[in-house]
Amino acid sequence: MRNFLNFILSTKFAGILLLLIAFASGLATFIENDFGAVAAKAAVYNARWFEFIILLTFINIAWNTYKIHPIKTKRYTVFAFHLSFLIIILGAGVTRYIGFEGMMSIREGQSSNTILSGETYVQIQTIEDQNTFLAEKQVLFSPIKSSKETIQLKTEQEKYTLKVFEYVPNAQEYFMEAEEGPKMLELSGTINGRFTRFSLSENETKSLGLDQ
Repeated sequence: MRNFLNFILSTKFAGILLLLIAFASGLATFIENDFGAVAAKAAVYNARWFEFIILLTFINIAWNTYKIHPIKTKRYTVFAFHLSFLIIILGAGVTRYIGFEGMMSIREGQSSNTILSGETYVQIQTIEDQNTFLAEKQVLFSPIKSSKETIQLKTEQEKYTLKVFEYVPNAQEYFMEAEEGPKMLELSGTINGRFTRFSLSENETKSLGLDQ
């Protein structure tokens, strides 16, 4: 056990971990090029195995930084090199677990206090006895990774379960012409800074939610 622990904390193992990180990052680049950024997150960057490799790397470098004893050995350059790696990993961890990605649309001469999150959520909402119940779960749907998810919503009287069995990338909703079908009108445009597509059937009205 002691020999195994010494190997985990050795500089040789640190080199192996850095090679694994480089390989995983390269793999994620190819995945992102072929399937998009979300697929790269789901398969590599947000995967538990990648987080485990990063954690082992941080522990290994932290231990070897401690062993340097820069004041006694005067190896300040090596100490600064190790310390820079630790700061980079800590910064990445803060961004990963505390920060968030988003987009704010601001037109010239206007102001805004809302942001569109870059994260993807599935939400369930219901109204029961004039009380609103909401449940949400952050998800990453990818064409190269299993997208099965389960979201549960419990109210005072009922319990709802939503299960996602399959993710269809680039799915589009469209109308097929039918002889006896109703007349439909499909419109698209930018509403409140976001591109929106919607349809109307004969005698139907729809609120666009435009800012006043």
